[in-house]
Amino acid sequence: MEVGDSLAVLDLSSCKISRTPNLSKYTNLERLILEDCQKLEKIDGTIGNLKRLKHLNLNDCYRLQDLPEEIGYLKALQELFLRGCAYFSTLPASIGDLQSLAILELSRVSIVRLPDTIGRLQKLERLSLKYSNIKRLPETLGDVQSLVELDLTQSKLAQLPDSIGRLTKLESLGLGGCLKIQKLPDSLGNLGSLSQLDISFTGFLELPDSIGNLKELKMLDVSNCRERKLPRSIGTMKKLEISDARNSDLQGEIPTEIGRLSRLRRLDLSSTSICLLPWTISQLSLLEALWLVNCNKLEELPRLPASLTGLRCASVILKRIPDLSNIRNLTNVAILNTGEDPTKILGLGITPGTDVIPWVDYVCTRNLAVWSPCWDPSMLEECIMVCIQILRPYRHI
Repeated sequence: MEVGDSLAVLDLSSCKISRTPNLSKYTNLERLILEDCQKLEKIDGTIGNLKRLKHLNLNDCYRLQDLPEEIGYLKALQELFLRGCAYFSTLPASIGDLQSLAILELSRVSIVRLPDTIGRLQKLERLSLKYSNIKRLPETLGDVQSLVELDLTQSKLAQLPDSIGRLTKLESLGLGGCLKIQKLPDSLGNLGSLSQLDISFTGFLELPDSIGNLKELKMLDVSNCRERKLPRSIGTMKKLEISDARNSDLQGEIPTEIGRLSRLRRLDLSSTSICLLPWTISQLSLLEALWLVNCNKLEELPRLPASLTGLRCASVILKRIPDLSNIRNLTNVAILNTGEDPTKILGLGITPGTDVIPWVDYVCTRNLAVWSPCWDPSMLEECIMVCIQILRPYRHI
């Protein structure tokens, strides 16, 4: 028996070959690794004889431009990796014949479109096209009912097909950095299993109302986007834990329905133009972190939930903040530029002679400043007492 007859793994990583050898005799091969073969330009058609091949790694073969049609004969293939094949521009139609394929990795490739036959990959669970030149997705993608993760981060994609709503098992959708996307289809609301949605750094103007149908969504990232308001339907996403809208074009009022997000743990609205937080935010009993940095149109804060451990209002122009004495677990708090009258910002429930709440980092107004990390901890009580009693201006050194 020749070695090739029994070989299960063939690793040719970093070899200086321009074409793969005749692979006909490696009939028992299960793993073929050609990663970082930087001179590889051609895959020999005899690869179609590898009936037991489960794993094919072509990562960083940057001169490779395509795959042979014979690739479709690999009925046992489960994983196909082409990450970093910078000149790879075409998938053969026979890709749809890979009936066992579960992972298709196409990050950092030059491919512009996928063949319609992609819809026949009924076992595909993970498809990555991040940092690729993909411009459109075929409607047939909606036929890949098994898809769990779709990553299009920083690709050239301009729009999602309406058929995306048929991917009922999809759990993660990454669209961050897709600058050409200006609208999300209403069918997005049909993704009943979606738990993570990243649409940061995109050009879209508003979230569709149907987003409220994403009952399993736990993480929503709309940071650095152009959307001007959050839809009221956001209140129906009862499992949402993290919402990031920093550096977006949000303005005006946050809808009161946000108070229904009973599992929300982190909310970041920094560097937006919001002017009012609803009173219902106090109902967020699990909220741990509230970030409001550079919200320069926000005039006051409503009563905040006692669950907070982190509060950042740095560079926020406020006329009034609520009494914070009920928030006993704060370990990370900063309030800056909070107005002219110090008596309106020190709602900390502290009076001279009482125990000092140890979580204050700094409170700053035009006339006084406290920043505890800069000093010896033993001085913290004295400094805060000075502020509370407003005995004299105290400038940060």
